Amino acid sequence: MRKLAIVAAFLLMGSGAIAQESWEYRRASHIAMGETMTSFFSDLGSSADVLMQISDAVKARRDVVTATYTDKKIIDIMNDITGAYGLLWYWDGQTIYVYDASELQERKVELYDNGADKLLANLKQYGFYDGRYNIRSNINGDVVFFAAPPRYAQLITQVSEEVNRGLAQSDVTDKKFRFKSFPLKYATAYDREVVYNGRTQVIEGVATLLNRVVYGQNQQETIAQMRRNTDATPGAMSYGRSETEQQNLVGQVVRLDDRNAYANDLKKIPSITADKHTNSIVVYDTLENINLYEEFIRDFDKPTEQIEISVSIIDVQSDDMNEIGVSWAGNGTDFDVGFGSATALEQTNSSLGYVGFGNYQNTTTLMASQVKTMMGNIKLINQNNGTKVLSKPAVVTQDNVEAIIDHISTFYVRLEGQEEVELVPIRSGSVLRVIPRLLGEEATPEIKLEVSIEDGTTNENTVDDIPVVSSSTIKTQAVVNNGESLLVGGFYYDSELDDVTKVPVLGDVPVVGSLFRHTKTRKVQLSRLFLITPKIIGKKLDSMQKLSIADNIEDVTRGNKRDYLFNGMIMD
Repeated sequence: MRKLAIVAAFLLMGSGAIAQESWEYRRASHIAMGETMTSFFSDLGSSADVLMQISDAVKARRDVVTATYTDKKIIDIMNDITGAYGLLWYWDGQTIYVYDASELQERKVELYDNGADKLLANLKQYGFYDGRYNIRSNINGDVVFFAAPPRYAQLITQVSEEVNRGLAQSDVTDKKFRFKSFPLKYATAYDREVVYNGRTQVIEGVATLLNRVVYGQNQQETIAQMRRNTDATPGAMSYGRSETEQQNLVGQVVRLDDRNAYANDLKKIPSITADKHTNSIVVYDTLENINLYEEFIRDFDKPTEQIEISVSIIDVQSDDMNEIGVSWAGNGTDFDVGFGSATALEQTNSSLGYVGFGNYQNTTTLMASQVKTMMGNIKLINQNNGTKVLSKPAVVTQDNVEAIIDHISTFYVRLEGQEEVELVPIRSGSVLRVIPRLLGEEATPEIKLEVSIEDGTTNENTVDDIPVVSSSTIKTQAVVNNGESLLVGGFYYDSELDDVTKVPVLGDVPVVGSLFRHTKTRKVQLSRLFLITPKIIGKKLDSMQKLSIADNIEDVTRGNKRDYLFNGMIMD
């Protein structure tokens, strides 16, 4: 069908070729006495019965033409004058273009699949080729170099684009497309949506990543663009003709082309989709490309290390900080716990309380034995002074996959309108986001933690009878050894505690015991600490590891079992 389209274009240009022969060999007589360039070439165009387009650079020249021609070929007159005055001229089949020599354009055009010979053949077939301006190509025939007047350079570029489209389409049409499914064992093929606190986050699957690598944009946008290009008439170019001639040319090309062929070419568009039912990637492409997809997918479908992230959320009365064995750097107090090998990378100030990120006053690293010592001290002083472990959640996640631990209390405030009542949720508590990333060698692994902590507490203040929630945020990065803990602090808030004094035995008697008890309310300042412990548990959990996790669920303080999350599910 493409050959028929080219033949149609060539036939339509026949009249142009005949016109070229007539004006070139037509003879004219002309006497110019100090005539301007514009006037001279306009008169010459009238004698040749062709359009003459003179560039602005030529019009701006102050040269005048003084010459006498008697019964001489017009093409010889053109060559004489342009050569004498340093001008260029080019005939595109309809118009003669005259340029100054300084307007010569040098260009390089890259071609598809050794298209240099095809380019020259098309230029000659269309009648655009002019041997006065040399077109050179490299040894592979995929790059051409030329220096030509602007109009000729424009046509060479347009024809080269047409050659590239034709060769690319022929290449695609000649190849056989086929389907192949790639079931994934470890990675997720499709995109997943995670909704948290009313916000939706899309976690991209392998299919989306593969589409972006292959197409560089959304696949549906690419296919739609290809359809729009196909709906336009293939191969239609202006080639310097009038609008009416262009419309005639387009009409004949469309009638000769088989539109079904272009519709069938849409079936040759590669596609990459995800099948949720089987967690597979379905590819429609050539066998050669399918082999490349298989290698790419194999690199991404690999088991990744599982990492357990356990967190202890602790409220400590400020006066008890030294007693539990925690002293931040730079506060003038000896270290009872000491430092491990954490390296702080990036930290952001909290909006509340005393935080000194610049000199590591809010982060430190504890080894396993030091953690046990600290938790034991908390148990000993856990009486009526406010120091206690609020929660000990844990979660199993994969390397470089975000884990979210939410310790939030929610209550609802009723907002009354004119016709309806709305319940607005008010949330306070702690939200911990951790992204673990394995570093170092397998024998001595290190874990980089990207930590984001949001902590909010309600206070006595209200606005329009709605409680005010004071919130603060800490963002930090640190590198710890496997099994060591990162201790993060910096959240300070005031609280009220009830101190109870009573007569032994009598103070516990029901009803009358209140006569032998005295309760005193006092205000204290509490500091909230987050003890984050990452632990590598392997690429998959075997039965012994599951038993080990179950054994570790008991709280160190022998209290209630902590919440343990595994792959997003809470284990009882």
